[in-house]
Amino acid sequence: SIAQDIAHMIRESGLLVTLVAERDRFRQRDCIQQLELLVEADERLVPGTVRIVEQEPGQYQVTARTVEFGSVEVVL
Repeated sequence: SIAQDIAHMIRESGLLVTLVAERDRFRQRDCIQQLELLVEADERLVPGTVRIVEQEPGQYQVTARTVEFGSVEVVL
């Protein structure tokens, strides 16, 4: 359920649409940092463990470590 909550949080923020539409690499990196900070705000996650990596154009993998349940991974 943590993975689902992360996916919903990201989609509801609107930053994912901005990230996919953005062509400038610096602005893409800024969007990714904003998303990482948004996800890190979840108290069930260990701070500093959230990583968002582009797997292919328009597809991003979000990984983080939870306080109680180990690692979590979401692909958007």
